Amino acid sequence: MPDIAKFPELAEIFEVTVDELLGVRNTALHKAIEGDLIESIREREVTAEEVGEIAPILPPKQVEEVMQEGSQPDEDGFAYVRSLLPFASERFIRELAAEYSDRLIDFVPFMAEDDVGDIVLKKVKTEGFDAVTAFFPFVSYSALRVLAGEYPDRLVDLAPFMAEDDVSEIAFEKTKTEGIDAITNLLPFMTQERVADLAERYPDHIAQLAPFMCEDDVNRFIQKLLKKNG
Repeated sequence: MPDIAKFPELAEIFEVTVDELLGVRNTALHKAIEGDLIESIREREVTAEEVGEIAPILPPKQVEEVMQEGSQPDEDGFAYVRSLLPFASERFIRELAAEYSDRLIDFVPFMAEDDVGDIVLKKVKTEGFDAVTAFFPFVSYSALRVLAGEYPDRLVDLAPFMAEDDVSEIAFEKTKTEGIDAITNLLPFMTQERVADLAERYPDHIAQLAPFMCEDDVNRFIQKLLKKNG
């Protein structure tokens, strides 16, 4: 993608307007070419949608300038920030998220999983488990493992977002002290291999476990039961 400053020259070479070159009429594009984009945002001469349309061809530095300007409290709120998040660096998003922590949910889909995990582990200590559930789809597996250890009674809330191996090991250990009925809700999030291990330990619960096992393991257990019962 050529630098935005090259668009007038390209348009001249191809004997078309800048709008024809891009196939869209966009006021923000012209303001950016003229170097007046930030001032236009301040004067509300362009919309967040128009800025979002040209974001892929804006220089990274200009994207950050627009985000900083658009994040100022006004009637548009975080419209400019949201439209440009896919084009900002993780570093810049992390810094902006720290500055506007009350709008964290707007930032997490575009942040690194480890960064989100660090934030969630701190936030849960001050605001409680329910305050961080919306962030689980964006949290690293390692942070979810930590949460599972600290909040074992909320494992069923964490399991859909955790690695299958992690859920499997935690659930398997849980059956040793609480029995198989304690992990019924976790079976859909366990590996088929670990569910088969449970079937070995609790053969009387094969009907409960079978839907979460592979066909070969189910067939093997059926054959064993048939031999056992004649």
